[in-house]
Amino acid sequence: MKTWSSKFPWHQHAAGESFFVTSLDVVVTLNQGLRVGRKVLGKHVHIIGRPGIHNGLLGVLFTVQPRRQRRDTSETPAPDEP
Repeated sequence: MKTWSSKFPWHQHAAGESFFVTSLDVVVTLNQGLRVGRKVLGKHVHIIGRPGIHNGLLGVLFTVQPRRQRRDTSETPAPDEP
């Protein structure tokens, strides 16, 4: 049996990259992959898993979403009007 790190290679993929895991039971694979991904990458990372068919094989496509840039919410001083 494969280890979790070889079946779900989260540490090998940067934000915005994806990998496909073949499986006959996509619901179990989706739940396991999301659980392992959150343990490896942390809970602050947005992970998406989509069941589907790739090259004729059934499985789940996992994607690590890039972090959105935070908006500066500090108040900027208004320009002086003459």
